[in-house]
Formats: sequence, structure tokens, C-alpha cells
Amino acid sequence: MKKKKKEEKKKEWYEKFRWFFTSSGKLVIGGKNAEQNEKIINEMLEDNDVVLHTKARGSPFCVIKV
Repeated sequence: MKKKKKEEKKKEWYEKFRWFFTSSGKLVIGGKNAEQNEKIINEMLEDNDVVLHTKARGSPFCVIKV
């Protein structure tokens, strides 16, 4: 009996971060570590996006993609 190969779903660009969609359909991404936080702020941020961050040590930057 032949084994079926699993179809690999192509990952979206945001799936390497912490992410979810709001109830209104907006994408929210957050870093898993300091390196990802830097990448989000320096490379992924666009003019109308909303940035969230706390003063708590180790907290991620979160961006609401508008």
C-alpha cells in the first residue's frame, strides 16, 4: 500500500511570528524574540500600522496591520 504524501501548505509571511486575526479581520503580528521584534519594526511596519508595546521586560512589539 502506498503512503500518500502530505500536501505541504505554503506558509504565509506572517506565520513565522506570533499572529492572529481580529474579529474585524485585521492581522496582528508580534515578535517571538528581540530579533523578530527588530524585524517587525524595521522591515514590516507600514505608515498606517498601529504599534503596541509595554515597558515590561521581554514583551513583544505587536503591530496591527491596517
